[in-house]
Amino acid sequence: MKICVISPGVVHAIPRTAAIAGYFGQVHFVDIRGTSGYANLEGMGVVCHGPADGDPMITGWQLGRLLSRISPDVIVCHYASGDHFFAAVSYGQCPVAVVAMGHDILYMNGNIHVPVLHQKLIKVGLKNTSYISAKSGYLSGIIRKYGVRAPMGINYWGADLKHFQPGAMSEARNRLGLEDRVSVILSPRTVNPTYNIQTIVEAFGLLRKTQSNATLVILGRSDIVYEKKVREVVSGLLSRDSIRFVGEVNQNELPDYYRASDIVVSMAGSEGFPNTLLEAMGCETPILVGDIPQVRELLEDGINARICDIDKTKIAGVLGEMLDDPVGTREMAAKGRETVRHFGDISINGRRFSDEIKRYCKKNARMPLLNRLLFSQLYLLYRVQRKLFT
Repeated sequence: MKICVISPGVVHAIPRTAAIAGYFGQVHFVDIRGTSGYANLEGMGVVCHGPADGDPMITGWQLGRLLSRISPDVIVCHYASGDHFFAAVSYGQCPVAVVAMGHDILYMNGNIHVPVLHQKLIKVGLKNTSYISAKSGYLSGIIRKYGVRAPMGINYWGADLKHFQPGAMSEARNRLGLEDRVSVILSPRTVNPTYNIQTIVEAFGLLRKTQSNATLVILGRSDIVYEKKVREVVSGLLSRDSIRFVGEVNQNELPDYYRASDIVVSMAGSEGFPNTLLEAMGCETPILVGDIPQVRELLEDGINARICDIDKTKIAGVLGEMLDDPVGTREMAAKGRETVRHFGDISINGRRFSDEIKRYCKKNARMPLLNRLLFSQLYLLYRVQRKLFT
């Protein structure tokens, strides 16, 4: 079976593709934005495609032509929203499977306005897929409320536990230039409003009143406007040496940041299930997470993680409790790694996803012509509307 995996620039699409590559006869990986480092995939025999020189990204029209040349038996899309997904469904010549990740489905809770026509395309696109992998039971329930009847599985995906594993804190800090005597709080999520980074910074400001040796390290891509706002908060609350904005780091460096940290904190207000936390738990790093329904599918407060309301005073209080009880916090982290071994081992979840693709995405199956024509017209209208008003 020949599959074509399409990513709009999702960082975790690379390890997921690596986890399924061995189960198919031929695998193509399409990186829409050309920003993914896919040398490892090429080393596994995966055929990789990115934008041509001079093009910033592969457009929907270009993707359609590329799919015609590849002629896959199955298309796998990461993220059920955007041109890559809509163009894949419009292609119509083979089954489409999709990994539904979070904000693609929970667009009403995000920080980006999603026009009504775009929302309609997401729902109709999902109704024309052959299989859906949802990153949480919560996400699966929302998709069913959209009226989608396609076969669906809950798959937390998770981490490569050979890569994300425990290691010496002092050695990791030495490699990263962090002092041994400080307490390191790590925020590894994208710097945008959905992840409430400003609230984390404000909570850290409160924490510093009782934990003066604490350092906050912020990783991840940034919304430039929002990052400026966060930096203004920092300048009003904290000394320069108490916080680091590191930016995006590659997957090879990431485990050291987890191992170097006393606590990883994530306060997302909306998502599928945080893969970042599964990576941190794989490294046996204690985590504090904001209380949204989906995290409680795998996490239990005080057992394998700490969970609290997304409120600066409560966040600061729980961070202080964790730092004041290092033995109990580390015992909790050890249970966290056991949770990842059972639910978030990407090698196991990749094999399961591959089996489900083979079961539900039959070779030579095509989208009914009428469905294809209706969806293609809807997609064309969306593209015209976007061109006129953006």
